Amino acid sequence: MLQIAREALSNALKHSQASEVVVTVAQNDNQVKLTVQDNGCGVPENAIRSNHYGMIIMRDRAQSLRGDCRVRRRESGGTEVVVTFIPEKTFTDVQGDTHE
Repeated sequence: MLQIAREALSNALKHSQASEVVVTVAQNDNQVKLTVQDNGCGVPENAIRSNHYGMIIMRDRAQSLRGDCRVRRRESGGTEVVVTFIPEKTFTDVQGDTHE
């Protein structure tokens, strides 16, 4: 999941001309959802449909998690990357530090 977030953030930095990027991670029941949204120029439609290297990386990594990665142009402007998957362990099963 971290590598997908890094790739999405890297794409936003390199290509979007965005002034804001928002990253959210949420767990709903047993599904985890990672969302990366920017307010930039939006991903070109041909980039979504084609086999751009960054898109391939994100989709392959999502599939390795037995999940799905969707990239879309936002109606309000910018790009949204959404990754959903069901983890082998839930957040409540993992012990670790809490960060605010």
